[in-house]
Amino acid sequence: FYEHFFQYKYPFSKYDSAFCPEYNIGAMENPGLVTFNDRFVFEEEVLRELKTAFATTIAHEASHMWFGDLVTMKWWNDLWLKESFADYIAYFCLSQVDLKKWDFENSWERLLKRKEWAYLEDQLTTTHPIAAVVENTEQAETAFNGIVYAKGAAVLKQLFCLIGQERFGQAAAKYFQKHAWGTATLDDFIDALKVMYKPQDASYPSSFQVWQQSWLETPGLNSCRPKWNKDTNEIIIEQTSEHKIETLRYHKMKLAIFDSEAKIIEIKDIVLQNKKKTLINYSQGLKNPAAVLLNYEDEAYIKVKLDLVSIKFFRNNLHKVDESL
Repeated sequence: FYEHFFQYKYPFSKYDSAFCPEYNIGAMENPGLVTFNDRFVFEEEVLRELKTAFATTIAHEASHMWFGDLVTMKWWNDLWLKESFADYIAYFCLSQVDLKKWDFENSWERLLKRKEWAYLEDQLTTTHPIAAVVENTEQAETAFNGIVYAKGAAVLKQLFCLIGQERFGQAAAKYFQKHAWGTATLDDFIDALKVMYKPQDASYPSSFQVWQQSWLETPGLNSCRPKWNKDTNEIIIEQTSEHKIETLRYHKMKLAIFDSEAKIIEIKDIVLQNKKKTLINYSQGLKNPAAVLLNYEDEAYIKVKLDLVSIKFFRNNLHKVDESL
């Protein structure tokens, strides 16, 4: 899968896995030899969650053969990019390959759970930008956290949805071809993405630099809440900042509208603007719209709040919703 998506052959002559007793981390992507914590050697039947965690770890470390080993970060400032990329691309990989016989959890549900780590840390006073300055190697030890891993992965998913699967893969290919067997920085990866960034809609941010500054260089979490009237076919989405730095961002997401039987009757692709209110129009004549849900399919990194009508509806009808995500 990675060879096809990255358009670059596996760069080493072998691929071994070793399980290490008393290993103090989960796994490590040594070139051609991934070392795993031996807790992954299961001596009995284990829950789906643990099996899926192992599968995700395998996919994560495999991706590092390209993003981390073939091209290595120049300095610890870009640790987030290496780890966020591997985190996100592992979930994407598992969503694309046929693993039905293994009975794993849905990979996007796992990413959603992973994002809870980031949502928590991003609301603390200790939060920091994804692309933080790391002065020395001692400071780098503190950089392995929910912002670097989980928020970075969530933001890359948002970028993936903005650019599109094919263009993201082409950008990665250009990056690997240009920087193979060397070091690179965030700017090098951004340069590859800029070429592929072609807004598909007028509501998308027109400048990639705007996206980079607000998402990578500014800390904090946004929240959103819809206000709607069943009779007007309009939804006003209010965006606020959950951080002392008042930053409002563009958020690519899907809006789902449910009927009285908890079935989705419309899915609308929208972009919240980087302002306090965004007006969204949905189809006229929808029969019995009963509730709305922002960030359907979890494309955006944002805290979603429900309106009072939808809270009441889902409290009584959540068991009718088919999709677990």
